[in-house]
Amino acid sequence: KKETKRKKEKKNFNWRMPLQFKSIIFILYAYCIYFITSLDVPSAAFVDLTVISGDSIQVDILPPYTDGGSAINSYKVEWDTDPGVSEIQTITTSTYIQANEIQSITTYAQDINEIQVVKTFATPIAEVQRITITSATDGSFFLELDTSSTGGSLQYSGSIWVSYPASGSRESVEDIISSMNNVAPFGRVSVVKNIISSSEYEFVVTFPLSMGNVPQMNVHTALLTPFGSATAVVTTATDGNVLSGTFRLTFEGETTGDINYDASEAEMREALQSLSTIGTVDITRSIIDNQHGYMWTIEFTDSINDGNIQSLIADISGLEVSSSNGHPGINITSYDGNELSGYFTLTYKAYTTSNIPFNCTSNEFKYILEQLPTIPKGTISIDRIGPDGELGYTW
Repeated sequence: KKETKRKKEKKNFNWRMPLQFKSIIFILYAYCIYFITSLDVPSAAFVDLTVISGDSIQVDILPPYTDGGSAINSYKVEWDTDPGVSEIQTITTSTYIQANEIQSITTYAQDINEIQVVKTFATPIAEVQRITITSATDGSFFLELDTSSTGGSLQYSGSIWVSYPASGSRESVEDIISSMNNVAPFGRVSVVKNIISSSEYEFVVTFPLSMGNVPQMNVHTALLTPFGSATAVVTTATDGNVLSGTFRLTFEGETTGDINYDASEAEMREALQSLSTIGTVDITRSIIDNQHGYMWTIEFTDSINDGNIQSLIADISGLEVSSSNGHPGINITSYDGNELSGYFTLTYKAYTTSNIPFNCTSNEFKYILEQLPTIPKGTISIDRIGPDGELGYTW
C-alpha cells in the first residue's frame, strides 16, 4: 500500500507544477529575448592599401565600431609579394543569324497561250467551159452535168433552142444552166455568146468560183437541125482551181509527216503532237473554201510552249492545184502568247534604282542595288530563279 501511494504522489507532481517554478521560467525566457535583440550587428572596416616598395605597404584602416562581441585589439594584414599573373577568362555568347533580312522579288505575266492559224489557199480561178454550135439552123439541145464526184449529183438542163440569147431573159442559156439543181446552190453562171463564123458560134459559160473544178458538161444534140450536119460540142477552156495533195509543218527544227490538204482536226493534232517540241494542242478547223482550202486554228496549251513561241513553218511542195494557171499556198498567222520584256525599278529608303532589265542576272542585280546610298557595297547577296513560261524571274 505504501508503494502504491508513492507512485500516485509522483504522478500528481508531474501534472501539478508549483506556481513559483512557472514564474522563474517566464522571467528567463523574457531576459533571453531582450539580450538577443539588444546585440550590435558587426560593421565593416574601411581599408586602403598603398604599396610603398617591394617589401613594404601602407595600410590605412578605419576600424569597425564592433564585431558584435568582444572588443577588437589588433588586426592581421597578409600581403603576397609574388602573386604571379592573374588569370583572365572571357565568356562570349553568340548565335548564327545568317542574313539580317531576306526579301524576294518576283516578276510575272498573265498566262495567255500562243495561237497560230494555218490557212491553205489556191489562186481563185473560175471554171470556164465553151459550148460550140456548128451548122445548126433550128432545133434545140440540152446539157448534162454530173458533180457526184465532188458531192453533188447528176442533173440535166432544160432545152436550149438555137435562137435563145446568152443572157437577159428567162429563156436564156445563162438562166437555164443556173437553174440546174447542182449549180443553183453555188450561185449563177455567166454566159457570153461569141460569133465565130456565119455557121458557127459559141456560148462561153463561167461557173461560180464556189464550184471549184467543175466536171465537163455533156451536150445532147438529137433535136438539132439539119439532122446529121448540125453539131454542138462542149470543151473546157479553163479548169476551176482547187487544192489537193499534202503539206508539212516544222516547229523548232522538227518536221511532221505528210498532212492531207483536208486533214481533220484529229489528224492535224496527231501530226503536231508527234513532235517532241510540241506538247498538247487544241485544234479547230474551218469550213472548206472555194478552192478547197481550210483554216486550222492551233492553240498551244502545254507549259513547254508557254510564252511567245516560234512560228510554224510550212512546206507546200506536196500541195497541188487543178488549174495550170493557179498556185497553192499556206499562210501562217501568229497571235503571240504572253511574256515579259522591258525593265522595272526598285525604291529603297526613298532612293530609286536605275532601270533593271526583266531578265537581269544576279550579278547585275547586285551591282544596281549597291549603287543606292542606302545599301552599302558588299552587304547583299542575290540568287536568281527562272525563267517561267512567261519569262518571269524570282530574285
